[in-house]
Amino acid sequence: MKIPQHKIDEIKQAADIVEVVGQYVNIRLRGRNHVGLCPFHNEKTPSFTVSADKQIFYCFGCHTGGDVIAFVREFEKLSYPEAIRFLAEKYAIEMPRETDMDPSKSSEVESLYFAYKMAARYYFEQLRGPAGKLAREYLSKRGFEDSTLKSFGVGYAPDLWEAFVAHAHEQSMDLTVLEKAGLIMKKSDGSHYDRFRHRVIFPIFNTTGRVIAFGGRQLREEQNMPKYVNSPESPIYHKSRTLYGLFQARDTVRKNDQLIVVEGYADCLMLHQHGLTQTVASSGTAFTLDQATLIKRYTQNVTLVYDGDSAGIHAAERGGAIMIQSGLQTKIVVLPASHDPDSFIRENGRDGFEEVLKQGRSYIDFRVEQWHRQKKLDTVHGRTQAARELIQIVGGIRDPIQSSYYAAEVSDKLRLDEKLVQQELQRVGKGRDSSSIELTTPAKKYIPREDSSPQHVLQAERGVLRNLLMKGSEQADLIFNHLRPEDFTNRAIQKVMQFIFTQWMMKEEFSSNTVLESFPEDIQKALTRLMLDDLLQYEIVDCLATIQYHQLQKRLAELRETMKNMSDLQEDAEHLEEASSQIIRQMHVLKTKKQLLTLGEQPVQERMELDDHHVPF
Repeated sequence: MKIPQHKIDEIKQAADIVEVVGQYVNIRLRGRNHVGLCPFHNEKTPSFTVSADKQIFYCFGCHTGGDVIAFVREFEKLSYPEAIRFLAEKYAIEMPRETDMDPSKSSEVESLYFAYKMAARYYFEQLRGPAGKLAREYLSKRGFEDSTLKSFGVGYAPDLWEAFVAHAHEQSMDLTVLEKAGLIMKKSDGSHYDRFRHRVIFPIFNTTGRVIAFGGRQLREEQNMPKYVNSPESPIYHKSRTLYGLFQARDTVRKNDQLIVVEGYADCLMLHQHGLTQTVASSGTAFTLDQATLIKRYTQNVTLVYDGDSAGIHAAERGGAIMIQSGLQTKIVVLPASHDPDSFIRENGRDGFEEVLKQGRSYIDFRVEQWHRQKKLDTVHGRTQAARELIQIVGGIRDPIQSSYYAAEVSDKLRLDEKLVQQELQRVGKGRDSSSIELTTPAKKYIPREDSSPQHVLQAERGVLRNLLMKGSEQADLIFNHLRPEDFTNRAIQKVMQFIFTQWMMKEEFSSNTVLESFPEDIQKALTRLMLDDLLQYEIVDCLATIQYHQLQKRLAELRETMKNMSDLQEDAEHLEEASSQIIRQMHVLKTKKQLLTLGEQPVQERMELDDHHVPF
């Protein structure tokens, strides 16, 4: 069943794009628009723009753009109807009953979301029922308050092989979907059993609060049984791109402009319980570049707090390297060997923990201190190895200012000549592609612009189209009384103008949204960029005059060519000469009225030339 247009309009009116995007990306007001780091590709300089006035977004780096529905589709990897439902649910807008969520009618992605939602509810209820008594006692002994457990949706998987399978049967859930989600496993005889059994369940949320995976902590100490069992990766869950607790932490992170990273679920929960709600966990996995990129959407300031054992120190070494190479301002805190963040804050309280946070060291300082403890810097060979390792890491920093800062710190801490450090950095830089952590991803490929008309004419055509998109039907009379779609030289613009012209001829109202929804993705992105580009605020009469002047030039050239071939026919030649003179008079009128202004006489502004060959117009 098609979703009624009035429902789509209602959702768009309720879902402010700045609010929606702000839940995923740390955007800041700059002038009339909000800007931030693009969530769709790696970048250091913000090129991602959100317009509250126009209710659209656009990235000038990877050229992704559109309205609020397009953003949700791209970020959540949903179909168009699913993105609409997602926003409808978020803003409590009732949808037609026939199209309510039904796993059998959903895409694979939405079916997985639904499966995890149902499973999370089941495990949550089991913890609070008779089967969860032992789990409740365990969590109570660990010091967790019920309010903390509820805010993170903590649950319990019963000590039975087919408890969740039986529940799924009762709910008429598709076992194939549950198997793809990793919630159940298939036996050799074709029957199924539960993946999670007799475990405390920690739901893992994405940044919008949807459950995408689980971590299960065993309650019974058994040999050959892993302490933790985690959901497998799926189309909605990628461990290397996920941070446990970020959904609960994001508001505080934005407010404080600071993030604490720990390793385990329990560490994260206990810090939240003590008021340090800017805490996330890497879920016991090695820290990744994708996680660093995720953090940058919310803050540039990170403190890594790891256990003081060898595994914790190694994790801090690797995680810290990735963070500084990603451009994050990073401090390292290593707790005493007998503590993890959970035990330390329970023993020392929030004040004691915050005191330790204040003692956080820079990454370079942390590494040098560890080498001093290992007496690695007592020999020339050891100092040389240490210097080369740090220079290799600093060489992976793309920002030249940050790289220079860290180079000076390496020079100071290891007592090396700074010029020597800079020389080594230059040498490392030449082989950077093969020796350092790659921080950039290739830009998306786009179809080159088909049209090669003079740049000032193309700019005028863009200006006319932008005026139509921004002002809608009120501008159509003026434009179409002077021009027709075939007067535009760029094929993509011509298609859009033909659509708007048809609406105008049928006396139907149109808006930028109706235009965007009628074209494929590449045209949508180009239109979105056009609406956001403030450099195209030319007067409409100047744009119209430029296009008309260009059309007259073309007609004059065609007439003169015809006259060359008909010079022996006096009557026809005179007729063509008169037509030519009339065109010249029209061109002169346009010039004398100075309606061309600067469009055809001044160099095209640099920003508009940056990516012309990446968009249809």
